[in-house]
Amino acid sequence: MHKPLDILKQYWGYDQFRPLQADIIDKAIAGQDVLALLPTGGGKSLCYQVPGMCMEGVTIVISPLIALMKDQVEQLQQRNIPAAAIHSGLHFREIDILLNEAMAGKLKFLYLAPERLQTEIFQARFPQMPVNLVAIDEAHCISQWGYDFRPSYMEIAKIRELKADVPFIALTASATLKVREDILKNLELKSPQIFVKSFARDNLTFAVRKVEDKQSKLLEIISKLEGTGLVYCRSRKGTQEVAKLLQSQGMSADYYHAGLDASSRSRKQEDWIGDKTRIMACTNAFGMGIDKAEVRFVVHWDMPDSPEAYYQEAGRAGRDGKPSFAVLLYQEKDILELREWKEKAWPDEKTIRQVYQSIANYYQIAVGSHQMAALDFDLEQFSRKANISAVKVFHSIKKLEDEGYILLTDGFYQPSRFMFSVNNKELYEFQVANSHIDALVKILLRMYGGEAFSQYMNIVEEKIAKALFISLKEVAAKLDWLKEREIIYYEKRSDKARLVFTLPRHDAASMPLDIVKMKARKAAEMARVEAMISYAQDKYLCRSLRLQNYFGEESLEACGKCDLCRGRNKENKIDNNKIERKLNDLLGNEPLLPSVLAANFDDLEQTAVLQIIRHWLDAGLVKYDQNGRIALKG
Repeated sequence: MHKPLDILKQYWGYDQFRPLQADIIDKAIAGQDVLALLPTGGGKSLCYQVPGMCMEGVTIVISPLIALMKDQVEQLQQRNIPAAAIHSGLHFREIDILLNEAMAGKLKFLYLAPERLQTEIFQARFPQMPVNLVAIDEAHCISQWGYDFRPSYMEIAKIRELKADVPFIALTASATLKVREDILKNLELKSPQIFVKSFARDNLTFAVRKVEDKQSKLLEIISKLEGTGLVYCRSRKGTQEVAKLLQSQGMSADYYHAGLDASSRSRKQEDWIGDKTRIMACTNAFGMGIDKAEVRFVVHWDMPDSPEAYYQEAGRAGRDGKPSFAVLLYQEKDILELREWKEKAWPDEKTIRQVYQSIANYYQIAVGSHQMAALDFDLEQFSRKANISAVKVFHSIKKLEDEGYILLTDGFYQPSRFMFSVNNKELYEFQVANSHIDALVKILLRMYGGEAFSQYMNIVEEKIAKALFISLKEVAAKLDWLKEREIIYYEKRSDKARLVFTLPRHDAASMPLDIVKMKARKAAEMARVEAMISYAQDKYLCRSLRLQNYFGEESLEACGKCDLCRGRNKENKIDNNKIERKLNDLLGNEPLLPSVLAANFDDLEQTAVLQIIRHWLDAGLVKYDQNGRIALKG
């Protein structure tokens, strides 16, 4: 077996692991179940990629995002590590080939969307695969009461029935204590080793600015900061407006959202990563899987809908460990708009059923059919055809996702690809009998060789057209002709979102919907909204400390540099961090009455002491015992 540090150096070029990585990797190699909470930029992927390379066999990686899977696979392939991903963009034959390669030990990493685990073809092949580890990325998706719930995650543990001895490693960047409990329970982790890296980001300074004029404040902030940055907006229109504002002031800026075509998304992303663009105004579609460590600032133009979303997005600043800034801008109307926006995210039962039926009508899908079929989906076009607002359609689909009936993927670029479906001899006989197609077949063989008989090859129709001196339209027609005669498998390029029926199509009127659970999930989501609003409106508790507390990390150590810490110190002309450390030491010995605690400080500090205690009580860091004394919680 290879040593982890040797693998790290050989394939990733690093001389040492980040905090906790080595311990997590050792436990995974030892065959123990692991739960790892590493904040954004903490190096989660290496925690399963390194042990996967150390051991014989294939590592199965379960991930909810196609774009993230594709990005991870491309990065591994660039390091000459055999990796592949199975997702809704693939033809059945492609899936068949990849599963066979995993069985034969030709892959080191096989990425899968969780919905794929329960398909018959995977269930039949999985027991025959030499699996060394199962990694569950974004593991918080398994909790119904957490952020970004995916019902298919609830089924992951069932594959343990097929391979009981394969260890699981669950990873996430953000999970509250309740969500952690759900991960442990629902994944059925056996005597798990739990690793939690502190949610404190020592190099990241958090700040909130309540402003009258967002535009002026944004320009003021960015003009004072150096380096590249992100400005997160809720809407696609917002990204364009912010980019235009920055450009009008001579700043190098662009915008990014999921509605752009694939080539535009790729170009904009590459320009930002390569420092051709300094500032990217973007929706949350940007950032996942992008490995750019030297981001100096993240500004939120719109308030995120949860502390989890905020922490992940803000955490994209300063991944290189150097001083960086995360700033949230808001106005009073933003709070009202956020609450209203989240209310609209919960359509009534009648609307949800109407949208489901309209989708079935739109694609002419019969009851009981189309399980795991992927269909190109244009939200705006469908909404017009169904005469239902795009907002209602989108949120109804999301609720149907929560119930496990369908899945809407983000648009991602999938190049054209083909594979011969006949053998060499049969192809030659076909060429002889159909001389008009002979030139195209010869070009395909010359360009892509014998590999095209055993695996799908990415093709560019324009290059084929140029080689044959014919039009692009003629090439596409000839390829379609070969496909119709079952000489080739041929899938045309696409960058559209896809809609997947994860279960066979139901009758919309009788389809079971758990309305009680929906209401409970809505309540949990609205609670996260209120937690985000409280974070913004707080005028006392350290920003970093408040985020740590939200994720269940009991800490009394203020960061000393966020807007509230700096403002408090400046206003009071006293060292509040020193007071908090002293209070922590005093309470660490024994519970004390508030008056006794205050007596340990001078007159100028005593008011601050009582304020700190009051806010610690509000934040749940301390509690009163039965004798009225202040005691540390836990």
